[in-house]
Amino acid sequence: MYSPRLLLYPAVIQDSLSDYQTLRQALIDLKLIHAAKNENDEYLLADECLNLLTFLGCAPSIHLSPQDGETFCYVKFNTITEYADCLGYVDSFKPNCSSCKIKLTQWRDEINWQQGLSILTCPACGHKKTLQDIRWRKEAAYARCGFYIANIHPHEALPADKLLDTLQKISGFKWAYAYANNQETL
Repeated sequence: MYSPRLLLYPAVIQDSLSDYQTLRQALIDLKLIHAAKNENDEYLLADECLNLLTFLGCAPSIHLSPQDGETFCYVKFNTITEYADCLGYVDSFKPNCSSCKIKLTQWRDEINWQQGLSILTCPACGHKKTLQDIRWRKEAAYARCGFYIANIHPHEALPADKLLDTLQKISGFKWAYAYANNQETL
């Protein structure tokens, strides 16, 4: 199922949380999300969400609560993993090799995932890059933990500084954001 979303995750691929308890409470206190989750482990957006996200372009159609026949925005936390995993990507995105500049059209298949070692090898020039070394241009994210806001289309919104600052204060490390519209498998 097509699932547009705004991903938030640690900026350094090795950083992670041990659990989401403190972070979740901080997002409730910020009024980004409501305290209660639904049966799908989704948190509805709360009163301050429009002040914690900056919407781009002309008046996107955002639904903040469930409505019959309508998609709505909600927050869901990713599973915390021992090694970095793909949190999502934009289907049409193709990174360039930083060495030979060729477009890596099969980049998802070219990643080596052995024992947490995440290396992408360019099929044209053979150069090896860690996932941290690739310029994802906010169109793919790899991390050990994170969360997303569902039904935000790529480049439709971005997190406000207040949200990113709070995430850093709570976790002790910087956070980044990216977009995804691939099939949700989380």
